[in-house]
Amino acid sequence: MSRVDIAINNKNTNELVANRGFCRTPALKFLCEESSDEKLQDFDYEIGEGIDLDKKNITSFLERIEYVIKSLENMPLEDKKKRFNYPIDETLYLQFIENLKDSKKYLSDFSDNNNLDNYLIVIV
Repeated sequence: MSRVDIAINNKNTNELVANRGFCRTPALKFLCEESSDEKLQDFDYEIGEGIDLDKKNITSFLERIEYVIKSLENMPLEDKKKRFNYPIDETLYLQFIENLKDSKKYLSDFSDNNNLDNYLIVIV
């Protein structure tokens, strides 16, 4: 199963500092791209294109992750039936939310504990 990764490189040495999963690609496609929510679709597109994060844009990216998490967590069952073309696998749904929460926390902690001028963070 394919996944989207977080890769962090030191800008000065190009050394890979971290490489970890962000989320699973099939869940991103199903829960965001195929959603009727334009912000979820935009999130999928942004991730699909790949995104470079730095101190200028990491806060807004973390806010977009939070929007996706809250949208999916707070979506009533009837809305799920309307927004998605296919029956929802609740395990996949909940795992995707947990992956996003873990990734958001990881990025937030890294940002808080490191000078982002020294690092290139890529979501791809």
